[in-house]
Amino acid sequence: MTQKLKIITDTGADLMPEHLAGKDIEVLPMEIEINGTERKMSDKIDIVEMYENMKKKAVYKTSQVSLEAFLTCFEKYAKANVPVLYLGLSSGLSGTHSAAMLAAQEVKTAYPDAYIEVLDTKCASMGYGRIVLEAYEMIQNGRSIEDVLDRARYLSSHMEHLFTVSSLEYLVRGGRLSAAAAAVAGTLNIKPIINVNETGHLVTKEKIRGDKKLKQRMADLAAELMGGLADQDVYIVHGNDLALANEMIELIKERISVKSFTTSYIGCTIGSHSGPGTVGIVFINPNRV
Repeated sequence: MTQKLKIITDTGADLMPEHLAGKDIEVLPMEIEINGTERKMSDKIDIVEMYENMKKKAVYKTSQVSLEAFLTCFEKYAKANVPVLYLGLSSGLSGTHSAAMLAAQEVKTAYPDAYIEVLDTKCASMGYGRIVLEAYEMIQNGRSIEDVLDRARYLSSHMEHLFTVSSLEYLVRGGRLSAAAAAVAGTLNIKPIINVNETGHLVTKEKIRGDKKLKQRMADLAAELMGGLADQDVYIVHGNDLALANEMIELIKERISVKSFTTSYIGCTIGSHSGPGTVGIVFINPNRV
């Protein structure tokens, strides 16, 4: 194929308009329900609105990218003879990956020469948002499809996500934590450090008592897990709390000197489950297997 590889992702990657400006990246939407009313989610204004509404007890629910959306998208590029790479939300967090695989198989049956690669990133939020951006830049720099895939696979298997939440109630709503456990933890001011593990599932890495100790421990873990790979951009993602994100940056700087930091919003897909005040550190761990 002579056409450039087309990068496709979904709104779970938390790519904001400023990330996508001037880039030919297609982002498939996940729908969101607000108190039972469906609407699309796309930009920063919607995200800020969501977090403010969640504080007022609004209930948000998200749905995966539909099979129909994938079929329409993949068929469009198959007809145009354009190779595509879909980088999507972890299969451990959503059925979106399964829908993408089914659609790819169906389209390739109808168009045997179509090139459709579906990669389960095993990541969430900017964990795979940054993979999307790097893959796109590689394509613009003339790198081969094989090089892009190799790099995307490497990043997917070496990406770390350390998250914590301001309130456990949103994890209870999403079925990630029992109400009884949340009540006990809330009484003792215990909060989890959550990680996305090697299989792409959310797991509690540690439980820390006290907000100050929690932030200090997150910074400690990040510095340890970076394994000396200082030449990287560390993403600090947040649930509409830039002050907290900047505080985490300063704590990490006290422990390790990295190339740069980027702050970004946690979007609706993850944020509807984690809630306002969530903060995460996303970085490459070269020693992760």
